[in-house]
Amino acid sequence: MAFAELSLVRGARIKARVVELQADNELLVSYQGHFLRVKNHSDRNFHKDDVLNLQVVGTQPLEFKIFERSTSLDRVV
Repeated sequence: MAFAELSLVRGARIKARVVELQADNELLVSYQGHFLRVKNHSDRNFHKDDVLNLQVVGTQPLEFKIFERSTSLDRVV
């Protein structure tokens, strides 16, 4: 799977579902049939099936900022 297939651009907002909790505070999330492994740098604990509101902050490498409601947590995953 290539990230280019996702057509993610900086500033885009997406919703991804937590599929699996992994070691070292990493999460496996699903977005449009693609699996992405993200590092959780926030103070929040996530659970399987949680829906994350993410904003793309970088594409090389792919980086996200977690949004909760309409404000950001100012953390990159």
